[in-house]
Amino acid sequence: FIVKGFCFGGLQFLPIAMLADVIDVDTARSGGHRAGTYFSIMGLTDKLAVAFGTGFSLNLVGLLGFDAAGGVTGSTEVGVLALRLVYCCGPIFFYSIAMAFIWGYPLTPARHQRLRLRIERKAARIARLKQ
Repeated sequence: FIVKGFCFGGLQFLPIAMLADVIDVDTARSGGHRAGTYFSIMGLTDKLAVAFGTGFSLNLVGLLGFDAAGGVTGSTEVGVLALRLVYCCGPIFFYSIAMAFIWGYPLTPARHQRLRLRIERKAARIARLKQ
């Protein structure tokens, strides 16, 4: 569980780091500052995913014979196997889908540097106009 915890922690920070890059792209294109909107949408989708994922997986293992009140000893063998498979294979399935999207992530460090320079130049122009 300790090793899983370290891996899961990294997976929690990756989307936030990518979101910061997406916000930079939006700022460079629109000139607006909509970071709060992006982070609130990210928070909402994260909470919805946890709610639906938990509800679906717990109902699934319940239907397959796992009894949470009885624990491992009060459940059928199929129920315990279902719990193990849902706990292990479910995340593997969904992380694999996410990796397919992340694999083609178009923002490279060089492109991000150009975006940051563009944002800084635009901010400097606006600051000069305000003076």
